[in-house]
Amino acid sequence: MMRSPTRWGWRTVAAAIGASCAIVTLAHAAPITYTMRGVASGTLGATGFSGATFTVTVVADTATVNLLGPEVPCIDARQATFTIDSLGTSGSITTPISIADNAAWQLIALVRGRCIESGSLWTNGRNPNFGNYNLAGALPPVALEMPSAPPGITVETSKGMLVIHSVSALTFEANLNDGGTRPVS
Repeated sequence: MMRSPTRWGWRTVAAAIGASCAIVTLAHAAPITYTMRGVASGTLGATGFSGATFTVTVVADTATVNLLGPEVPCIDARQATFTIDSLGTSGSITTPISIADNAAWQLIALVRGRCIESGSLWTNGRNPNFGNYNLAGALPPVALEMPSAPPGITVETSKGMLVIHSVSALTFEANLNDGGTRPVS
């Protein structure tokens, strides 16, 4: 039996459109690095720290931004690291974490758990820039108002359990990466 050329033609066009859409999606996906810096008190394993400069760096892929609800984008970390300067310590965060932006509250948060789990806020703060930020683009460093580290939220790291009891002077930034190595301005 001979196939209809029209029917075969539409299938070819549909397949070509589908492949083009996939290529467009891949073209917009980019590695992104989020950095939250501040001053904190807490514990790492059995060692306490107070008034220490700390940094949390999260690497993700912009193609994985999810919407938890209206105006609440969330992205899961592919990799997360931390540094606590006064301890001379850095390491990997092994607990799954994500970053969520609640546009209505103008709030950005490091969240314990993956986006789908809607975990507990680990460290967060507010800034008007988050009213329209979608987690998929670069953002220069911004100061976070009302920084917070809710009590009892811990993350496991390569150096032991990390607990942040209090936090101040928080900043947040996002850099799109060219090949994952160099920020693009």
